[in-house]
Amino acid sequence: MAAELTVIGRSFDNGIVCACQQSLIYPKSKEALVFESLRKQGAFVSDNEKEVTAIRETIFPEGVTNPELIGLSAAQIASAAGIEVPDETPILAVKVETSGKDEFLCKEKMSPVLVLISYQEFDEGVKHARNNLLVEGAGHSAGIFSMNDAHILAVGEKLSVSRVVVNQPSIDAGGSPENGLNPTVSLGCGSWGNNIISENLTFKHLINISRIAYKTESTLKGSPWD
Repeated sequence: MAAELTVIGRSFDNGIVCACQQSLIYPKSKEALVFESLRKQGAFVSDNEKEVTAIRETIFPEGVTNPELIGLSAAQIASAAGIEVPDETPILAVKVETSGKDEFLCKEKMSPVLVLISYQEFDEGVKHARNNLLVEGAGHSAGIFSMNDAHILAVGEKLSVSRVVVNQPSIDAGGSPENGLNPTVSLGCGSWGNNIISENLTFKHLINISRIAYKTESTLKGSPWD
């Protein structure tokens, strides 16, 4: 399920949308299963250093986004990197060894390229997610594939994001009938992202409301200091 929804979340509109899943952070003990499951969904998966380097340098030459590749298909990007994949390949998934500012591929990628990062303990996985958010994405969104309520709650508590989508493709952070978030094309990121709202922008944020405030009688009896 996680592999299927990850491919959906990363490939949507060839990765242009900011809510497209940028990375998949998973337990090291399940790496073989993760790779196999992604491949069954049609993804190109590589932990080959030469291939990863080629894709990194193609998307981010000298660490800067290559504007000519924005929104292109996975096959077109692979071709530009000197890698041959089937035309129908939905995403390119590449494993990296670190997260955050030390890995260009952890930046926002406006293309169907997914970063794979493994962890030994769950807290380490959350740390990788936090490192990535602090590079590009603070206040935006995160997703988790889990049946563990404690892990789900920990993600909401420890990551500076305005939305956490659970067992859904990440693009559903933009609103879905199945999760209660307001459908929108503009997702507020709160003060983390220098925004004035930390929710999905809707019509209510664009109207003026005049509030008439009557004095209310206090229900408190006696001194508040008693």
